[in-house]
Amino acid sequence: MWRRERNYNVTSYLVNEISSSKLFSFFYITMDDNAEYGFNIRESFKLKALVSDLGLENKIPIYPGADEV
Repeated sequence: MWRRERNYNVTSYLVNEISSSKLFSFFYITMDDNAEYGFNIRESFKLKALVSDLGLENKIPIYPGADEV
């Protein structure tokens, strides 16, 4: 749980920083896709909402497949 929370906090921090920075053209976020229900699904919804609220859907795509990447 501690590791998941830390990773989520770092990712959401980076998303917020990217919204006010011109350092990155794109920032791809890949999510765990190993369960239909779970922490990964909740984190995905929260990150997608954050990206959407900041209007960065075209700059920060979020999709499953972290293991493949």
